Amino acid sequence: MYVAYSFSDSLGNGYPLVYYEEVIIDNKKIRRFPCYRLDGYSKCGIGIPGRESLLLSCDDNKLRLFFILESTMQDYSWDEICKQRLYEKKLTLTEEELKENDWVVVYE
Repeated sequence: MYVAYSFSDSLGNGYPLVYYEEVIIDNKKIRRFPCYRLDGYSKCGIGIPGRESLLLSCDDNKLRLFFILESTMQDYSWDEICKQRLYEKKLTLTEEELKENDWVVVYE
């Protein structure tokens, strides 16, 4: 499961998610999963980086989280995912809800 966030009710393609990242460690190119990938078969939590400053970019103080299946990330481009709304679940959280949960969202 992959998690994207937005300040509007739709996914934007300004910051595209990727299925995997390529990094160089000890002069070797390796592939690794990005930090916004969750294990969809267990209870997982994701911390929201930037916290209060993140919501300053938002008009209504609500953060939307979009949960995207790994198979969708493999089979579709980010542009297609955004245009066709190919996400499994959308969660809208207010600033108060985020603070109550110490800026951690748990997905079961």
